[in-house]
Amino acid sequence: MCMKAGTLETEDVCHNIGIDRNNTLTGVPSGFARLDEITNGFQKSDLIVVASRPGMGKTSFAINIARHVAVTEKLNVLFFTQEMKRDALEKRFNALDEEHDYTLENLEIIDYLHNAMDIMDECQRRKVETGVDLIFIDYLQLLSFCDSTDSYLRQKYLPQYLKQLARAIERPVIVLSQINRDLEIREDKRPLCSDIKADGLLVEYADVIMFLFRDDYYDFDSNEKDTCEVIVAKNKSGASGIARLKWIEDYGLFCDEQ
Repeated sequence: MCMKAGTLETEDVCHNIGIDRNNTLTGVPSGFARLDEITNGFQKSDLIVVASRPGMGKTSFAINIARHVAVTEKLNVLFFTQEMKRDALEKRFNALDEEHDYTLENLEIIDYLHNAMDIMDECQRRKVETGVDLIFIDYLQLLSFCDSTDSYLRQKYLPQYLKQLARAIERPVIVLSQINRDLEIREDKRPLCSDIKADGLLVEYADVIMFLFRDDYYDFDSNEKDTCEVIVAKNKSGASGIARLKWIEDYGLFCDEQ
């Protein structure tokens, strides 16, 4: 999967389903109509955090967005994976639509860089050589910083460095993050910004914070079966709100509710 040269000024940057072409987004489309309505797309230089408990579908959610941006919008995507190997992640991308053999030529998966400073260098190099429009990092808790073993320094400076990365390359950076289990003692288990304060200054430096929540994760008899709420809890440049998506677990697929 190699990227072609390209920029955010791609002519058809806003032809995702459900978005009026005449109402052009100011950022990179996610492919989800309601989410784009809330965020107006992913904005240049923004640090965007997607957080949830394990098993909610963070990686699948990121894959859905990355695939839309690379295939439909034909923009260049860098996907840094800290947990999965490249081959395994490619299979998950291809599983989204087994009936069509798409060439993901605008997507590059990198599984060998695990230090934030190395990722910064790679992003700056790619911006010059091929162009890059959207960056994913999966996920925060596995990312190292300055080869330091001091967890306090990592928590204190890593969020700031990731924001500097987004500003330096002037592109949106989406970072996936785990949430600890403390929220599960609450009656309403929807995540709050306070649930990620353990990750240092992440809440402060993030421009957008989105949480994934599925009620049927906790309640097998839920009336919200196969529904995922994307909760935009923080949005420095726009509104907050909830985008409800259909979750098709067998395929790792998210789609707009009809």
